[in-house]
Amino acid sequence: MPYLGDLRRTRRCAEQVPDREPIVAWRDVLPGFGSHCPSGGRESGIVVLPDRVAWSSMNGTVRCLALSDGRELWRYDAGGPVVTSGDADDNLIVICSNAVFDERTHTWVLNTSVETNTPDAGGVVHALDHDGTLRWQHENPEGARFPSLSGDTVYYHTPYGLAAYSADGTRHWMDTEGNLAVAPPALDVAAGIGVSAEDFEGHHIHGGLRVTDLATGQPLWAVDGSKQNFNPDPPVVAFGSVWMIGFVFREHDRTAVRLNRFDLRSGRLLATVPLGTEIESFATCLAADETGILVSYQGGRGMNDGVKHIRADNGKPRLIQPIPADAAAVTGGRALLATTTQLCAVDVASGEQLWSLENPQNAAVTTWDRVVTVVPTAHGVLWQAGPTVTMLRSDR
Repeated sequence: MPYLGDLRRTRRCAEQVPDREPIVAWRDVLPGFGSHCPSGGRESGIVVLPDRVAWSSMNGTVRCLALSDGRELWRYDAGGPVVTSGDADDNLIVICSNAVFDERTHTWVLNTSVETNTPDAGGVVHALDHDGTLRWQHENPEGARFPSLSGDTVYYHTPYGLAAYSADGTRHWMDTEGNLAVAPPALDVAAGIGVSAEDFEGHHIHGGLRVTDLATGQPLWAVDGSKQNFNPDPPVVAFGSVWMIGFVFREHDRTAVRLNRFDLRSGRLLATVPLGTEIESFATCLAADETGILVSYQGGRGMNDGVKHIRADNGKPRLIQPIPADAAAVTGGRALLATTTQLCAVDVASGEQLWSLENPQNAAVTTWDRVVTVVPTAHGVLWQAGPTVTMLRSDR
């Protein structure tokens, strides 16, 4: 399923990857999913539960569909655009809406461009029961992003850092010295640590890391965004470390892309893994499994492209798929690798492709609509590609 920040949270929803190529069981299109799309959490606006999926949209509508047959179970009006990913546990679904939000380096108020220096405003955290009933709301006039659930606490980002609220809406603490986050926090509940990627310039590189004590909200360590060139991805927390993609600029427009590994508790840089050096090269951390990290790399010349598995014990990258991916899910030693037009299953250890299928109807999906999520569930594989969600099934 989508990587939830650390292996412990991700495992709670993991299912088996089908042995053979699945077929379409049902498909739906999200209304209100336009050129501006929900972002973060692998750029996804969906929240997946064991038997249902909740979609958030730019028009403020949240739709909940049954995973078994795609029928609509309920709708909820958030009252404003939902522009970041949400989360769920056994009791609640949490989402954030913002009347004003920053996207594509512009600020929009419902459909009107305005001049303002406020990245987000009119933020509301919505906590819903699984049947769509509103449990509680919390308003933050300065904006709210990327809610995450852990135990009886809801964590979300404000323009000034991470905040923590109890499941009934009571505030525990709020960081006021951080910066705007571009992805959900990675929560290592056992260690009591939250990791945020923040302080990015123009939604591109030059961002930093801020690591917070989940009990008190006090900062533990940080990586200065002005001194690093990080990719604005959700941090990956696994093997007692924080993993982030970084860039080093070379001559002749060449970029050295590398995977940085920091000690979770101290912030000490443990290792850097070179991924490639080309013109206009790019990479992203996709997921973590029990032995390492999945990274997608794409260079300007296409000479070293593909998805690589990097072992945590020796740091050696190994190509498992020669085509870059936008999203991945790993369970039982198998990886689902997805783009807007293609989905394949790969054995991580051998690199053998088990099956592959295409979705030609998404060929016209624009760059800003390239929202991709893949989730193995008990009802099949849920594949979100742009405004379309598809449930795929096969006999095992």
